[in-house]
Amino acid sequence: MANPVKSADEPLAWKRRKDFRPQEILAAARQLIEEEGTKATSMAKIAKLAGVSEATVYKYYESKQELVNQVLVDWATPFVERLTGELRHITDLRSQLTLIAARFMRSIEETPRFHRVFYQELRWEDYRGTALHRLNHVFAHTVVEAVQQARNEGKIRPDVDPVMIRDMMFGGWSTWPCAPASSGARSISMPKPGAT
Repeated sequence: MANPVKSADEPLAWKRRKDFRPQEILAAARQLIEEEGTKATSMAKIAKLAGVSEATVYKYYESKQELVNQVLVDWATPFVERLTGELRHITDLRSQLTLIAARFMRSIEETPRFHRVFYQELRWEDYRGTALHRLNHVFAHTVVEAVQQARNEGKIRPDVDPVMIRDMMFGGWSTWPCAPASSGARSISMPKPGAT
């Protein structure tokens, strides 16, 4: 007969599940935000989908905004890491800016709801200084760094303002997630890294 007593090295089933609760809550929140947006997503809905009590959700996340921010951080981190890694291997400005734009537009195409949440539903008073704010700064700074590098190497005029170029690019992009998908304007083809 097998010994029904668990060894000290083997955690109980409830303990194993408890260790995964934050990830389960995040997965439920991400699914609901993708399907319904943040306004229609409540902590009660997240708890129900995650299979936990609402109190359990609040044990891990103080507020809905904190949970939404974490979902957005988890969504944005791989995007920013991939982009910055790819940019290390590209030296010409045109290819760098093309890659930044193409990656951003492809991301909008793949996860339009998250972009709408970021541009339309995020509570900005809770944004500054957050991990999401830092990630967005790293992403936005890819444009500034690319232009500064080209300017320093004499590839573009010395009076070109990198911040102005960033603002022009992001100013145009920030309205794109809000455009209706039925317009057909969202279909893009992805350039190969290093291609001009």
